[in-house]
Amino acid sequence: MLDGFRVSVIRFNLRAKEPIILPHTKGVALRGAIGISLKKTVCTYRDINKECGSCMLNTVCPYPAAFEPLLNNLEVWGRRFLNPPRPFVIKPFQGEKTSLEKEEPFHFDLVVIGKAISLIPYFTLAVKELSDKGIGKTRGKFVIEGIKTLNYRMGFWKEIFNPEKGVFTERVEEINWGDFVEKAAELDQNRITLLFVTPTKIRFQGKVIFNPDFTHIIKRLTERILSLYALYCSGTANEKAFPLHKASYVKTVSRKVRWIDTNRESTKTGNTHPIGGFTGSISFEGKLKDFLPLLLAGELIHIGKNTTFGNGWYKIINPPI
Repeated sequence: MLDGFRVSVIRFNLRAKEPIILPHTKGVALRGAIGISLKKTVCTYRDINKECGSCMLNTVCPYPAAFEPLLNNLEVWGRRFLNPPRPFVIKPFQGEKTSLEKEEPFHFDLVVIGKAISLIPYFTLAVKELSDKGIGKTRGKFVIEGIKTLNYRMGFWKEIFNPEKGVFTERVEEINWGDFVEKAAELDQNRITLLFVTPTKIRFQGKVIFNPDFTHIIKRLTERILSLYALYCSGTANEKAFPLHKASYVKTVSRKVRWIDTNRESTKTGNTHPIGGFTGSISFEGKLKDFLPLLLAGELIHIGKNTTFGNGWYKIINPPI
C-alpha cells in the first residue's frame, strides 16, 4: 500500500561517567541537546543562532534536513506543511527516574524515517560530541557503550557500532510497510488495547481531544504517516489508501486516561510551551484488520503533537486488555 515507506530504529546504549540529572521531560532534554550538538558540529559558520533558511548550504546540510526541514515550493506541498513534521522520533528511557548515578547504564531509541536514515551517522556524531560535553542540569558526561539496530521482523536488536574505533560495523536495518502488514496478522483482528506511555495531544477539527475515540486516533495517525511518506519517502498516497469511514464502526470498550500538564522551554527563544497530553489505556472492538498495519507503524512514529520529544508514544498490548 505504501511502497517505499521505510523506517529504522536504533538504540544508543550509554553509561554515565558522572551523575546526570535530567528533567522529567527527558525526551525534550535529549532532543534539544542533540540538536544543538549537531548544529555546532556540522554548521560551516559555527553559529547555532544562524537561520538555516538564509544559508546557501541548507539543501545539503544534515542539520536542517533533520531539525529544520525546508520546503521551497509550498504551492505544491500545501499550507499544512508550513511546519513540516521532522523525520525522526526520540524515545527516552521509560519510568519516573530522572537521575543517574556514576557508572549507571541508560539508553534511548532513535526512530528515523525515509531518506533521513542516511543521517544516522550524523546523529551518532552529535551524541558522541554531547557525551564529552555533558547533558542535564549537572552537565554529566557519559560514554557510548554500543549502538544497536532493530530487526523488526525477527524481533531482536543487532549491534552495529564499534565504540572503541568509532565506526559502524553493520548496516542499519530498515522496516517497510510489508513488515507491518505481516506483523498485523499476528494480532487480534477484533480487539486492541493501546497503552499511551507519554503525553499525547491530538487535535480534531481544531479542538484538543481529551477522550479520543478510534476515529480521532486513526485520522491523526493517517495524516501523520502520509505526510512523512510524502516528504521523506517520495510517496504519493492519499487518505483514500485507508478506509477511514470504517473507523467509526470500531467501538471504545474501555478508556482509562488522564491528562498531564507539562511544559518545555525553548532553547532558541526562552519561551515556555505547553506539551501536555493524555496517558493511559484505551481498548477498542470491531473490524480492525484494515487498521492494524497503521497502528503498528504508529508505535514507532508516534502520534499527535511534539513527537520528536517522544510524546505520542503508545504500545499495542497483545493480547488486548
